[in-house]
Order: sequence, then structure tokens, then C-alpha cells
Amino acid sequence: MSGAVLSARARKWRLAALVAGATLVLSACEPVDGVHVSAGVYYDGLLWNDYYRPVPPVVHPRPPRPPRPQPPIARPPRPKPPIHRPPRPPRPTRPMPR
Repeated sequence: MSGAVLSARARKWRLAALVAGATLVLSACEPVDGVHVSAGVYYDGLLWNDYYRPVPPVVHPRPPRPPRPQPPIARPPRPKPPIHRPPRPPRPTRPMPR
């Protein structure tokens, strides 16, 4: 067999060993019985929300809105276009080549 096949095989074994080691390390965090139903997450979430999002304080009500105008309302003046377009400024001149 060539050296490239062995190095690829060695890399696969190394990767498999790393994955197996990581699996063992992570499985050590699990409880022994393997079955765990928790309501603590819900309870902790309630405490977190009560602490960081308390009931907003009672504030003064907003003042009433001003009265809305009733219909006959004077229309705004109609815009008029300018009489003519202003003249273009002259283009800058370039010096003549020598």
C-alpha cells in the first residue's frame, strides 16, 4: 500500500479516536440513570423573567390628543413649477495642447 492511503487511514483513526473521546467526556456529564425530567428550566425561566423583566411601574396616562380638524379644511396651496429652468453654468475650458 502507498503512504497516502496509510496517512488517510491514520487520519480517519485519529478522528474516530477524538470523536470517541469527546463522546466519553460529554457522557460523563449525564446522570447515572440516564433519564431526567426537569421542571427546573421552567421555574428558572420564571425567576429570570421576574428579575430582568419586572412588571412595569404604573405611569400617568397619556394626555388626550388635540381635536382633529373637521371637514371643511382649507387645502394647502398648489405647488407651481418654476417659470423656466435656470441656465447651465459654462463648462470649464481646457488649455490647448502644445
